Amino acid sequence: MKKILVFTATYNESGNIDRLIKNIALFLPSADMLVVDDNSPDGTGKILDTIASSMPQLHVLHRNKKLGLGTAHKLGMKYARDNDYDVLITMDSDFSHNPSYLPKIAQLMDKNDFVTGSRYITGGRSDYDGYRKFVSFSANLLARNLLGIPFKECTTSFRGFSKRLLKMMDIDSIRSDGYSFFFESIFLVSRLTDNVSEFPIYFENRASGTSKISRTEIAKSCINLMRLFADRLTSAAGNNSRHFIKYALIGILNTAVSYMTYSLFLILGTSYPAALILSYIVGIVHSYAWNRLWNFKSISSLIPETARFITAYVISFFLNLLMLRSFIEVHGMQPFIAQATAIIFTVPATFLMMRYWVFKRPK
Repeated sequence: MKKILVFTATYNESGNIDRLIKNIALFLPSADMLVVDDNSPDGTGKILDTIASSMPQLHVLHRNKKLGLGTAHKLGMKYARDNDYDVLITMDSDFSHNPSYLPKIAQLMDKNDFVTGSRYITGGRSDYDGYRKFVSFSANLLARNLLGIPFKECTTSFRGFSKRLLKMMDIDSIRSDGYSFFFESIFLVSRLTDNVSEFPIYFENRASGTSKISRTEIAKSCINLMRLFADRLTSAAGNNSRHFIKYALIGILNTAVSYMTYSLFLILGTSYPAALILSYIVGIVHSYAWNRLWNFKSISSLIPETARFITAYVISFFLNLLMLRSFIEVHGMQPFIAQATAIIFTVPATFLMMRYWVFKRPK
């Protein structure tokens, strides 16, 4: 029989943890459990110690303060590796991940190095709606495309790792300490093995308590995503990498051209609004010409391609506006930080539209 460890991390989960431990024991009775608690003010750690006193398969590690979800998962991965577990299963502690899926993961791990539950494949679904659904879907879409991750789901923690994979992974090389740990770790996994599987799950709203994703964590996740994308660019300069580098260079040049055009029109006596509009038009024409002729070397008909190009820029503008308002009004970010964060999302999104929709390249 395989030696299985089920891991979760807690911070203020007193309303969930007792029932979660009982459900894990119900669905995987032969598994050991490890919980890392970050000195929860609501007494979660004390509840865990009480349960562990009568449940020898439960191991509890206490940390003195909140050190981040990513560092807790790294600790769990090292614990499983160092204690020679055949399988490590990780999950959330708030019942977003139903313990009834645990036997399915254990079964899939018989033939795979890595398994992940997914909201975004056929049969998967989520209780998220509105803004949270938009952010989750966008984060997964960008991570999947920018990092070349072969999964529809990149941000959940409902995963299975084989002993072989854990020994191959350089766990300390994962720099993210918060929620971005999940797409950074799956990025690492995708570079180490193709023996993977994805299965559909129903991702439920937490049973009790409140979500702990702060606006600072969202900003850090955006920065980490771009850091990993840059790592991918420098490690393997494939077609996407070369096109994105050219796209970025055109963007920098375009900013300079637009500014010089705006200044020139002002010198010539043009009104401020007219100078702004004219410089914007010049910028669009400049960007289109360089991307068509130099970057993507497109062979499309000019008129429909131009229409797609303008449409992509309009979509990008409204996407940026939507995210800017969300970061300011929902998460309370300062306008400058909110705009910088929004740009981190919209620039790659616009590039993907240009790469796969606007410009058609010779085969």
